[in-house]
Amino acid sequence: MRPFWLDQALKADASETCPPLEGDSRADVCIVGGGYTGLWTAIMLKEQNPELDVLLIEADICGAGASGRNGGCALSWSAKYFTLERLFGVEEAVRLVKESERSIHAIGAFCEKYAVDADYRLDGTLYTATNRAQCGSTDAVIAALERNGINSFTQRPVADVQRMAGSDKHLEGWFSPAAASVQPGKLVRGLRRVALQLGVRIHENTAMTGLEEGKPVGIQTPNGTVRADRVVLAMNAWMARAFPQFERSVAIVSSDMLITEPRPDLLNEIGLTSGVTVLDSRIFVHYYHNT
Repeated sequence: MRPFWLDQALKADASETCPPLEGDSRADVCIVGGGYTGLWTAIMLKEQNPELDVLLIEADICGAGASGRNGGCALSWSAKYFTLERLFGVEEAVRLVKESERSIHAIGAFCEKYAVDADYRLDGTLYTATNRAQCGSTDAVIAALERNGINSFTQRPVADVQRMAGSDKHLEGWFSPAAASVQPGKLVRGLRRVALQLGVRIHENTAMTGLEEGKPVGIQTPNGTVRADRVVLAMNAWMARAFPQFERSVAIVSSDMLITEPRPDLLNEIGLTSGVTVLDSRIFVHYYHNT
């Protein structure tokens, strides 16, 4: 069963069908995976070099994985600053935070350029505390961002936080304008449409069954083989299953979501009327936004 958001996007998607790969094929670049990573890679390659022959294979339909069934919160890496610093050092961590915030705006620019209706709303995000134990948990990372001149968050009065978030359960909150909300299924299907328009060859319902390293690379599928000068593995959680060397470096985490029936009257009553995304400070966060 398709998730609600992807099912809604499929009903609105009038782009051409992408049949499974049959027989052998040759390409400059073969991309394995039709989610955000694979489709955006394909699009950017074609934008930079329209003559490049790019072929993409997807085991299900484009967006059937995490890209079509996520919470629709387009956030930067600013809250992950300490992890970035530990892994890559201060200079690179600062660059990555800046680039991740820039990417939020780039999503909106992409949707405008290609007329992708993904319900994109650049209304910011609230990082909050919903119990006393969570209060102050954001202070250290905010201080680190401030020290490095990359802090986009401001602490808001509790009354403002509760009004913006539509709930009096929030005890404190930090707001950043560098965040957006989207309808994830509509975004990924929009990416698929644009990729096709730019000349990317897409084969859905085509799983990679084997990878033969070399020049060219050989990508085996159930009914054919792709030979390519370069291969991009954009498989997200499926990397751990396909390649044993990733088993200990990929953590697979699910995101469980609820969606209500339309309640514009209630949203107006509680004040949750913008596209702001709201996240608490649990290790596995609770998050929400309206649609």
